[in-house]
Amino acid sequence: MKTLCIYFISIFSFLSLIPAHVSNEKTFTLKVKFINIKKNDKPVYMALYRSKEDFNKRKTYKRYIVWPLQQSALKIDKLPAGNYAILCFQDINANHRLDFNGYMPVEPCGASNNKILMGPPTWEDAVFELNHNLSLKIKLF
Repeated sequence: MKTLCIYFISIFSFLSLIPAHVSNEKTFTLKVKFINIKKNDKPVYMALYRSKEDFNKRKTYKRYIVWPLQQSALKIDKLPAGNYAILCFQDINANHRLDFNGYMPVEPCGASNNKILMGPPTWEDAVFELNHNLSLKIKLF
């Protein structure tokens, strides 16, 4: 019995020397500033995507709400390196969704890379690489 106790104590002592999972994955800070805000008292909703598949399914990696009166830019710390895309809109009528007249949005909206499009943006239109700290300006149209 004494031998068994010494055995378990030595195993637990050895295991305590092994560090907990430490990630060597580099992370970066992303700052996003919204340009052409229509009303400072209305929120901007922003969705961050990490893959083409998730972007096409509108399955967000992270979601944010920015109140322009309270902050002029959104700062996101500790994002892993990789490809990302952003879609955003300003909710003028406070119904928590982007409104359309037919196929045209009636509220200000935008995407990373600020391409003016005749339809919804694709992953290729909006994708950017995060491999260093980055500041983006997204114009709402």
